[in-house]
Amino acid sequence: MLTPQQIHNAYQDAGLDSYPCTLWMKLKAKERDEQIEELVKALYLRHTGITDVPLTRTQQALFDVWQQQTTALGNFYLALNFTNPGAINAVAPQVVFIDREEQARENARHAAEILVSYTQHFGTMEATRLQYWPAASFIMQRYQFDLVELNDWLQWFSSLPQQQRQLEHNTDSKAQAEVALVA
Repeated sequence: MLTPQQIHNAYQDAGLDSYPCTLWMKLKAKERDEQIEELVKALYLRHTGITDVPLTRTQQALFDVWQQQTTALGNFYLALNFTNPGAINAVAPQVVFIDREEQARENARHAAEILVSYTQHFGTMEATRLQYWPAASFIMQRYQFDLVELNDWLQWFSSLPQQQRQLEHNTDSKAQAEVALVA
């Protein structure tokens, strides 16, 4: 599991803090640190094989700047033991989580996949980090979860074997995501 300190050290040691972008300059130091942490988490999830993890506009702008600094970015990846930079650097399609029933099941499956991987690698989702993760907002809205319910559900859902994770939306159920276990 990557810790915030490991992320911060790798970021500074690689010299990536020398390459700010315009959107970045407008942020307060705490928010900038949070954005870096969540950007690195998204890149890490891409590294593990979930290639279409969406980034916020600010994160994408910073990542675009970082990609131009190949030596610094390479050192950053090495410091974090990222062994497949090609998967990380690939431009992710813009993923928009919408709640139309014809796309909702696929969106929920994809959002759950991202969040399960997030919790397995980084622990529970924190309230201050929700703004950087559209997948979390989507799942919370779709199943009417608060943050505690989201984290509890993710812990339970991630404990299921992957082939048994299938989401269904039950409009009669107010704060519960039903899971159909596939035989």
